[in-house]
Amino acid sequence: MPAPTSFEPRRIIAKTVSGAGYESTFVLLNPSDASMSGMLVIGGVDVAYTIAARGVFVHEVPDNGEARVTRYAIVKPETGATPVLSSIVRARRPDGTLRTAAAWQSVEGTHFWAPVSTYPTMLRHGKIQYELDIVNEGPVPATVYLDHFDVDGKRRGRFERTLPIGTKAVLDLEHTFAVGRLRGSLRVFADSDVALTLLKKVTNVHGELVFSDVPLQEAPEGDTRTLTFPLFSDGDGHATEVVLVNPSTAATEGTLRIRDKTGETRTTILR
Repeated sequence: MPAPTSFEPRRIIAKTVSGAGYESTFVLLNPSDASMSGMLVIGGVDVAYTIAARGVFVHEVPDNGEARVTRYAIVKPETGATPVLSSIVRARRPDGTLRTAAAWQSVEGTHFWAPVSTYPTMLRHGKIQYELDIVNEGPVPATVYLDHFDVDGKRRGRFERTLPIGTKAVLDLEHTFAVGRLRGSLRVFADSDVALTLLKKVTNVHGELVFSDVPLQEAPEGDTRTLTFPLFSDGDGHATEVVLVNPSTAATEGTLRIRDKTGETRTTILR
């Protein structure tokens, strides 16, 4: 992970879950050459941290056997720069085995895109839901606009919500756009910085709820010609899903190349 060139006064993860089989791990990374300290605030509970240069701080929130609680977390630096913040949420079955897990990083800004689809596929047959968490810890109320575009780029829905200072909203996208199914892309725009997470929930063949993080992509600046992803896995129970979103107002075209470990282009069946 590259060291950031500048630091925000605080960092936020918009979703964390614990209790009723859920547990969370918070990882604070210091990419700088100086020590740092401050507070990790999880749902109003303060956890002090001190991190040496190039060091890591890890805090666990175990399952306490009580009702599930959904909160958000804030890093408030006191000395030095602000650490990079990420978290892992795990859900376990009653026998203690792992059912599902997702990892989040702090995502804050005003303009993001993400692919969305609640239609069943060859890989996912059960019910699919998308849940967007939005937190406003800024100095002013934030108005957030959501736009749903279909696969042809036509806007199919718009939603607007104003969040007062220090508040959070949790939105189910099908309910938000008043549709039974949705497929295409989601655009999130806010008039001031907000923190976001987008969660995909799927009911698997065993009737269990599993979830995964959907990365929110910042609106691109300028013309990007090439994007490289370092990992592609297919076969032996593994599958890679590639979704392309065009956030511009003009049609675009290009080539998707899949390479093996030696860098040679390989032929792959896409379905």
